Amino acid sequence: MLRKTYIRWLIIVLLGILIFLISKHFDLLENLIAFSHRHEDWELDELLILSLYLSITLLFVNLIQIKELRKNLRDKNTLIREINHRVKNHFTSMESFIYLQSEELKDIKCKQALIETSSRIGTIRSVYDKLSHRESDDNTKISLREYLEDLSNGLVKIFPSESKMQLETDYDDGDIEHSQATSLGIIFNEIFTNSLKYGTRNGYLKIKASAKISHKTCIVTIEDNGEGFKEDFNSTQHTGLGLTIIQAVIDQLKGTISFENKEGAHTSFSFPLT
Repeated sequence: MLRKTYIRWLIIVLLGILIFLISKHFDLLENLIAFSHRHEDWELDELLILSLYLSITLLFVNLIQIKELRKNLRDKNTLIREINHRVKNHFTSMESFIYLQSEELKDIKCKQALIETSSRIGTIRSVYDKLSHRESDDNTKISLREYLEDLSNGLVKIFPSESKMQLETDYDDGDIEHSQATSLGIIFNEIFTNSLKYGTRNGYLKIKASAKISHKTCIVTIEDNGEGFKEDFNSTQHTGLGLTIIQAVIDQLKGTISFENKEGAHTSFSFPLT
C-alpha cells in the first residue's frame, strides 16, 4: 500500500515537471507572476496551458482524496459490521442461556414464560444478524422480507404446533431502518406467537402474515383461523405482558393497531417509515 502511494505521488510530480517545462517554454509562469502586478491580456495558448495545468493538478488531487475517502468508508463499514456481529453473538448467548434454563424447569407456565422471553430476544438478535451480513455500504437498513421470513419461520420452530399447520406469507422486498425493524420485530413476535398458541380450530392451524410498504408507510397484517378475540376484549384495558409490550412499541413508532374478529383473529398495524 505504501509503495503504491509513492508511485502515485511520483507520477503527479513527473506530470507537474512536464507541465512546468511546457509552461516555461511559453513564459507562462512569468506571465502569471506579472499578472498580479499588471493587467494585460494573455495570449490564447497561454490561457490554455494554464487551464490544462490547473485542471490536471485538481484532477489528481481529487482522485487521491476520493481514494482515501473510499478507504476510510470501507474501514468504517467493516468496523460497523464487526460491532453488529459481536452484538448479535451476545444476544445469541443470552437467548441460548434462557432457553437452556427453560429446559430444566418442570412448571409449564414458568417454562413457557422463559421460552417467550427467549423468542423476544431472538427478534432483536435477528436484526443485528442481518446488519452484520449486509453487503452494501448502507449499514443501517435491512431487508423487510428476509427479516420477517426469518422471524416467522423461527417462531414456528420455537412453538411447534401439534395440529396440522399452514403458513402463508407475503412480505414486500423493501428496506427498513434497523431501529424500526427492531420495534417491528417485537410487535410481530407477540402477535405471531399468539396465533401459534391460540389460532388452532378443529385440529387445524392456518396463519397468514403480510407486510406492505406504501407511501412511506409499513402495514403489517397477521390473521389466523382460530376462535378469535373474546367479545369483551379491549386492547386499551388489557393488562397482559404481551399486549403491554405491543402498545408501548406502537406508541414509540407513532403507529396504529387494530384487533378484529373475521374468520379468526385479525390484527393489523401500521407506522410511518423514517
